Amino acid sequence: MKTGDKITYTLDAYGLRDAYGYEFSLEFNKEVLQYDSFSPIAISGFSFVSNQAEIASGKLVLVSTKMGQGGGITGSASLAAITFTIKAEGTAVLKLVEAKIANSHAVSESAVLHLASQVVIGGGMAPPAGNTNLNGPINHSINHQPRKVEKRDWEYIQGGIQVGMLDGESKLALPVDISTRFDGHIVRIKKDSATLTLPKEVLEALGNLASWEQESYIEIQLKPVEENMPPVPSTNHSEKYRMVLPLMDCNLSLVLQDGTVKKLPSFPVPVVLSFSLNQNTDKDLLGIYHYNEQTRKWGYIRSTYYPAENEISASLFHFSPYTVMEYVKSFDDVPETNWVFRTLQILSAKYIVNGVTETAFHPTGSTTRAEFTAMLVRTLGLDSESISLPFDDVVEGVWYEKDIAAAYKAKLVNGVSVNRFAPNAKMTREEMAVLLLRAYQYKNPIQELSDETLLLSFKDRDEISNWAKKDVSRAIALGLMQGKGNGRFDPKSDAARSETAKAIYNLLMK
Repeated sequence: MKTGDKITYTLDAYGLRDAYGYEFSLEFNKEVLQYDSFSPIAISGFSFVSNQAEIASGKLVLVSTKMGQGGGITGSASLAAITFTIKAEGTAVLKLVEAKIANSHAVSESAVLHLASQVVIGGGMAPPAGNTNLNGPINHSINHQPRKVEKRDWEYIQGGIQVGMLDGESKLALPVDISTRFDGHIVRIKKDSATLTLPKEVLEALGNLASWEQESYIEIQLKPVEENMPPVPSTNHSEKYRMVLPLMDCNLSLVLQDGTVKKLPSFPVPVVLSFSLNQNTDKDLLGIYHYNEQTRKWGYIRSTYYPAENEISASLFHFSPYTVMEYVKSFDDVPETNWVFRTLQILSAKYIVNGVTETAFHPTGSTTRAEFTAMLVRTLGLDSESISLPFDDVVEGVWYEKDIAAAYKAKLVNGVSVNRFAPNAKMTREEMAVLLLRAYQYKNPIQELSDETLLLSFKDRDEISNWAKKDVSRAIALGLMQGKGNGRFDPKSDAARSETAKAIYNLLMK
């Protein structure tokens, strides 16, 4: 581009509701751009533009309205075209400062507005390719103001309110005091397949950042990432990743009257992110993943699938880009015909079990006390803990330290003595039954367990330790474990890795 070339900006609107007229206030840098013309497009009949003195100062006011009877425009439309001539080198900036839209009853309406430019070169029309050079850079800087949510925009749902984003919309502006404007405790925001559920505690924490300054607002972003998409994790013969939904960039901030943006370092209570799923996915192998833009790595977030809603959800304490991926893991020593094959696929997709190597699981191998404790912690979603432990054999920094600490704090595990945990000792089947029962009761704290004895059918019932008999009976009654066959429970034998995986899967399903 060069001096004398023309730029035409088109102002598009989405989510119009009976739009009959508008007034747009814009600013442009007069040192680079010279105003040429304004052409109403979808809404026309009577129009005018600001006077020459305002235009000379770099300000534009565009007004256009339909004439006569009849309704306005609903849906999406191009409303105006504004043409400028480039008169000097520099940065071409056109900013939408204020927008007013009225319906056919002269009542104010809201919509999502977008400015797009076209460049005229030698009389031909061509879209600009990113930043356009005019013996130097010309950046088309556009200010998108989020739609301000009003009471008429929300619907009441159980526990709170829900607001849907319109087509083409990726941001919303909530009143800073929205948590005081309705009965309930959540605000739910929907965008395409994604839903954010914001508890009142989070909204109140944001309001406190501004001392409830009424001119401030809470800005929510749910924006599909369409450019510079990060690649999915690499795949090989033993693991495959597939992204099943678009990557969604989530953001939550407070915008002060002067434009200052503030964010919470972390949420006081979790925000719930949910995705609606289509029918052509293996729901058991899906999970919500986040992309760390600093490390450029993907991370799995503990996710729960709800069949009735056909949704997958996760609790978040911070925001970043999120998506849903299918993760298919296999092991060379566990063929599809093996009874534990599907169980391992599901537990691997939830990052509960690991192989002894990337490609081997060793299903007949034994399970250590540390390994089983770690699986319990992952299954229950316990937070890793850094607390002082009484066990001399759990040294600081070892891989299982925080898992044992989390399980110990939750009263799931004890040591084999006052100061020994024996993390590398092999887990027996009766020990596994006891820990499974504790984990089950942690997960279902109000459910009473029957003391009914189911051990009479086992020939080796007298080999079960007295301290474990009741829990073994309950574990069998609940379907967490079963016998080894031939009328035996085999309480003192080592719990094989395939057996512990199946028991963990049974616990997960309860």
